[in-house]
Amino acid sequence: MKIGIDIRALDAPFRTGVGEYIVDLLEAVFKQPPRHDYYLFSNAFHPRPLPFLRQANVHMVQTRYPNKLLTAATAIFQTPKIDRLITRKTGIKLDIFFSPNLNVTALSKDVKHVLMIHDLSFIFFPNFYTPKQRLWHWLAKLKKQANEAAKITVPSENTKRDVINYLGVAAEKITVLYPGIPTSLTKSDIAPVPVRENYSIPEKFILFVGSVEPRKNILSLITAYEQARKKLIFPYSLIIVGALGKDSQIIRNKIDASPYRSSIQLLGFITANEKKSLYRKAGLVVYASWYEGFGFPIIEAAHAGIPIITSNRSSMPEVAGKAAHLVNPHYPDEITDSLVDILNNPKRASKAVAWGFARARDFSWEKTAAAYLNTIEQIK
Repeated sequence: MKIGIDIRALDAPFRTGVGEYIVDLLEAVFKQPPRHDYYLFSNAFHPRPLPFLRQANVHMVQTRYPNKLLTAATAIFQTPKIDRLITRKTGIKLDIFFSPNLNVTALSKDVKHVLMIHDLSFIFFPNFYTPKQRLWHWLAKLKKQANEAAKITVPSENTKRDVINYLGVAAEKITVLYPGIPTSLTKSDIAPVPVRENYSIPEKFILFVGSVEPRKNILSLITAYEQARKKLIFPYSLIIVGALGKDSQIIRNKIDASPYRSSIQLLGFITANEKKSLYRKAGLVVYASWYEGFGFPIIEAAHAGIPIITSNRSSMPEVAGKAAHLVNPHYPDEITDSLVDILNNPKRASKAVAWGFARARDFSWEKTAAAYLNTIEQIK
């Protein structure tokens, strides 16, 4: 089959969990025996390099329209059709078009659409998004795309339930594609980075990894950390890592007002190698987000052998299994109690690490790629 793939999400300057998911999924799919041809659609003046463009059955299709113009024309006039842009550049006709992330998209009626929906956070928590982001989601017309798609893929059973309940999509049209561990953390040929020395991080620290914005519940984490410091045997620091997002200044203000501000470091975005080194050194990872379609830091910490605290909401219990302490994100006291319980009890921490290693083995990009190919090959 001739399969088009929308990789416009990879043109962003920083890769979030969704971006890493897309790159790792495609790399795993392209490693399978080459029984399909893939045409990767990008609209950027300076596309980022990708690891899989040297394969004979993988083709890059590049346009350079101003993004605002392309989005407006597609949303208002349903043109240009992306499959026709690909045909114009290559001369081939697509059978299937795969959107690994929601985008403003128009396709010809005879092209089957496979849509990946990572989460519905913008529906449940619109206040966590800027007016511009809310307008963009409205223009993307998710419900229309979902109901017209031939197949939908999601990263968790929880997201599948959300899509059924809130978008009205039939269950049999949805396939759960659990991701693997990000390859940036599993590659063994990368030399360790002296990240603690580079950022003056103390020996004992608690780690948060994710977008730095209130929707990740970092404010409650800081409150819980302040309460826990009075009870911990050792004075752990709190390290917050991730690209700065909407209302990140609120988090900066909370840190500046903290009595433990000298022990809280906001590093912002760091490289994959630095993140890998931080995971190896952390005493505990906390990811008590309000809502997640999956939650990569959970399996990243499990793979690294670090105890985890996460929310008992949305997909996070499903992803963590027995590998994490679950807390209600609405109650910082619960986060505090779990911090103290794990960090003051080495035996309990060791048990959590063992459960984490076991859970991490459940996630494999090879299995994800096989499930993806099985999904598209079922399309008539």
